Amino acid sequence: MYSYDTKSFTKAYKKLDAFNNKKMIKIANAKPVYKDGKFEIQKEEEGTELKKDVAAKKIGEAVKDGLSTISLDKENCYDNPEYTSDNDKLINLAKDMNKKLKGSITYKFGKQG
Repeated sequence: MYSYDTKSFTKAYKKLDAFNNKKMIKIANAKPVYKDGKFEIQKEEEGTELKKDVAAKKIGEAVKDGLSTISLDKENCYDNPEYTSDNDKLINLAKDMNKKLKGSITYKFGKQG
């Protein structure tokens, strides 16, 4: 058996690069963007923003269990985009937007007979 000081542990894990907000890559949802005359789906950005409470809990459990490594990715410790490029609603939205681009308006001027 072994023991550890929880206060020292808390200070140490907060200093990890994974918890440094300046080094985190922001997540971004996939979205329709207008390019070359049509709407295309811009791929999401997975990012590296941690669910800090979940990550701290999982790291604490790993230390308590005597594990020397932990995969934060496998432990689902990162935030995920709400909309990904394979989301059916997003795909249908882009299709609808492209259909609307094909529409036309006809103005008639003067006497029409």
